[in-house]
Amino acid sequence: MPQLAVYYEHPDWFRPVFTALERRGVPYIKVDAGAHVFDLDERRPTYDLVFNRASPSATYAGILGPFSRPGAG
Repeated sequence: MPQLAVYYEHPDWFRPVFTALERRGVPYIKVDAGAHVFDLDERRPTYDLVFNRASPSATYAGILGPFSRPGAG
């Protein structure tokens, strides 16, 4: 079965998405944007489809930790 991942910033903001998927019986994995890292050595992606509604401003709010602000550092 294809693997759906929901890439989220804040669980409260995505509660309607999670609820709708669960109500429809759609299997999915929650991927916390603040804790997630990509393994560039992986030969096959972990997920078949990633639903991503992360806000670009999350990088400035410190939610998407692995990224840094332009000009920082």
